[in-house]
Amino acid sequence: MASQTNTFEGGTNGTTITTGNSGGGSGTAFGGVTLGDGTGIFDSTRAAHGSLSGKFTTGATGSQSFVQWTTTRASTVYARVYVYLTANPSVPLYVAEFRDSTAGLAFNGAVIIGADGTVRVADSTGNAVANSIATVALNQWVRIEYQVVCNATTGSVTARLYNTADSTTITETVTTTAKNTGTGADTPRYGITFAGTSHGPIWVDDLGWSDTDWLGPVPSGTPITYQHAVQIG
Repeated sequence: MASQTNTFEGGTNGTTITTGNSGGGSGTAFGGVTLGDGTGIFDSTRAAHGSLSGKFTTGATGSQSFVQWTTTRASTVYARVYVYLTANPSVPLYVAEFRDSTAGLAFNGAVIIGADGTVRVADSTGNAVANSIATVALNQWVRIEYQVVCNATTGSVTARLYNTADSTTITETVTTTAKNTGTGADTPRYGITFAGTSHGPIWVDDLGWSDTDWLGPVPSGTPITYQHAVQIG
């Protein structure tokens, strides 16, 4: 049983996020930061909890801008991301995904926010295979959690949208079954995980990963700084 979290609270406003400065008071340091021609900074403009979040953009030439962990490989994996958007993306925005480092970082599944604001899930093809009716609320924090059950023929991807960010009441669940989602996943990514031109800004916060169960909202009344425990921005 393993889990990892990161709150960005250990960073400094305006500073570029790196593997070296993303741990400490933030939680589990990221094992990789990919910014391309974009940016990924600690930002105090908005925060789901505490005073900082991660702000990501991509440049005019089109690239990815994300953070990732390399974690314990498992056949069923879960992730959490708090998201803040001021407008719907101009093209589909891949905000979180899982990959398998043992298979050349093969793509397992992803959560996408469409240009219409709907939440979509992708299988190992990288293409959206199901989408919500509800749209992501703008100019406020929302929470998206998702699960990938890895299997080459009977895999599934499920996303839960919470437009009230810390609620336990799901706004809508999006799921697809009988898909190829690989055989195992160990590399969650968050931010702008699929190359896109002039994406963002997008703010993300309180990232989480687990190989055990849905993570749920950040617990009310608990310290913002998380500690990494083996019970992997």
